Amino acid sequence: MKYNSLVEQLNDNSASRIFTEDSMDWKKVRNAISKYAPSVDEDDVCLLIDDTVFGSAKAGILMTNTHLYAKEDFEDTFCISHENIKTLDFKLGIMGCDLLINGRKVKNFTQLDKSDLADIFVILKNYFENSDIEDIDDEEYEDDNDDEEFEDDIDAEEYEDEDDILTNISKSKLNFINADNVYKHLKKIKINQVSELEIMMTKGDSSSKYNLLKNILKEVIVTTTCRVRTEFFEAKGLKYFSNDYATKESLIINLTMLKLHLIKDGCSESQSLAILKEGLMEIFGKDSQAIINNIIECVNAIKTPATLVPGFFIRLYIGNVGKTPIDVIKDEDIALMLIEGNNFNSISNLIEEVTGNSENLGKIINLNREASTKILALLK
Repeated sequence: MKYNSLVEQLNDNSASRIFTEDSMDWKKVRNAISKYAPSVDEDDVCLLIDDTVFGSAKAGILMTNTHLYAKEDFEDTFCISHENIKTLDFKLGIMGCDLLINGRKVKNFTQLDKSDLADIFVILKNYFENSDIEDIDDEEYEDDNDDEEFEDDIDAEEYEDEDDILTNISKSKLNFINADNVYKHLKKIKINQVSELEIMMTKGDSSSKYNLLKNILKEVIVTTTCRVRTEFFEAKGLKYFSNDYATKESLIINLTMLKLHLIKDGCSESQSLAILKEGLMEIFGKDSQAIINNIIECVNAIKTPATLVPGFFIRLYIGNVGKTPIDVIKDEDIALMLIEGNNFNSISNLIEEVTGNSENLGKIINLNREASTKILALLK
């Protein structure tokens, strides 16, 4: 395949957060170049994949006519010439996608539709593995800003996209999103309910305790997440939140409630997070390590019950309108929105208009209280 043919195929497969020559967002291109490809001339860019939460494009993939650049948060930039790409593969997980070049994982994508990524990666795989490409030396360099905190990397320009989402809040902005793999996976999981008698009879048997702990976690995580879908998200027959992005938010609110109960019952925060991670690993497996870590980071960012439901509503709305899963939002940012009032009130009213009663949501997430009691009884 010739390079011009590659560009044509890429142009035919542009999508949300995937920009090609015919659909390029040059502001995002300049952000990407500034962050992780400073030697690139923007006129040479043929592909940009934005894997950031609010659309800054400061993490993802940037490709020119000679090189491919990949940037993961907190990692050095990966850069390789076209000629030196011998194999390109991708691995779709339950809640993400890994890109592998020459057998090395160079980027985990969490913010894009997996089918859109697959379409692009199939094209790139065909180009790199079945074409004669001119020899160009690799370019090696490190990102001077890799040691900066992520918060320092988000400037005013990046937040413009978030502000756009939070302006003129209305039902007309909501999207029906097709990707729904996580809920389908949860529905297939077999749940074994754990009784108080079982817990009493496992005193001193660490192996049995561990197995019971995994069963308790699996039961509460699967049950509460699925019930939020059927009894809250779809209570009025609407399916704005019947997708992977919303299911992630359901996992986060339920796991956060479980964390808060565990801490209240005597666990340390680190112990609580370790317990939650064990439950997610049991459900999604080791191949989903990156997204599991991201969920745990989101849970860890919520410290007080007061911001739990408001944060859930805000994240749901931003994720749906932006068509992207949401990364960490801190307690103080949620609290600031609550103080400002107008945006949150509009979001809250809209969410309740298209979903169910908030009291039903409260009843579901409070099921985590019983799970916390069982876990603490088991660990004594």
